[in-house]
Amino acid sequence: FLAALEVSEEERRYFGRVEKDPPIEFDLVEIPITLSFQQIARLAGLDSESSPLVRGAALLALPRLRKDAASVLARERTFPHWWVRSRAYLAMGELRPLPEGELIEGLKDPDPRVAAAALEAVAKSTEAFADRMLADALGDPKAELEVLGTAVDAAGERKKPELFAALGQAALSPLVPRYPELRDSIVSAIDRPIATKCCSKP
Repeated sequence: FLAALEVSEEERRYFGRVEKDPPIEFDLVEIPITLSFQQIARLAGLDSESSPLVRGAALLALPRLRKDAASVLARERTFPHWWVRSRAYLAMGELRPLPEGELIEGLKDPDPRVAAAALEAVAKSTEAFADRMLADALGDPKAELEVLGTAVDAAGERKKPELFAALGQAALSPLVPRYPELRDSIVSAIDRPIATKCCSKP
C-alpha cells in the first residue's frame, strides 16, 4: 500500500509524462422504485447504442420479453463483439423449439468462448440432436478447452449412458494432461451416472 501511495503521488518521477485517458462518460438515473433486470432490459431495448456487456445482458432477458426474440437473437449472433454473440447463443437455449441450425453455426464460431456458449444452449435441450452435438464435441481431438469443458460438464449433468463412449474419447484429448481440472471433470462425469445406477437402493 505504501509503495502504491508513493508511486501515485510521484508518478512523473517513476513513469515520466503520463497521458491519461479521459474519464468514461455515463449517465446516472435514479428512480424511486426497484426494477428487475427484465424490466430494465425491456425499457432499454436493443436498438440503442450500448456496451457489449449491457447488450449481452439484455439479450439474456430477451426470450422472456419479446415474441420476436428468435429473429432478434439470430441477428445478434453476428454482432462483432464475442460477448454479444455468446449471450445471443445462450439466450437461444431458452427458445422452443431450439434453433438447431443456428446453434450448429454457433459451434463453428472462431472464438471458442462463443462456441462454448452455443454448446451450453444445446445442452439445455432434451431433443435428440443435443446428445449428438455433445458427443461430437467430446470426440473432437481439436476441440478448444472452453468447448470441451462445456461438453464434459453437460454430459455429466445429462447422465446418459450414450455419452460414456464420447467421454472416454474426451479423456484422450491432448488438453487433458495440461489441465488436471479437465481430467477431474471427465472422471466425475463418468462416475456420476455409474454411481447413480449401481448404488441406488431398490
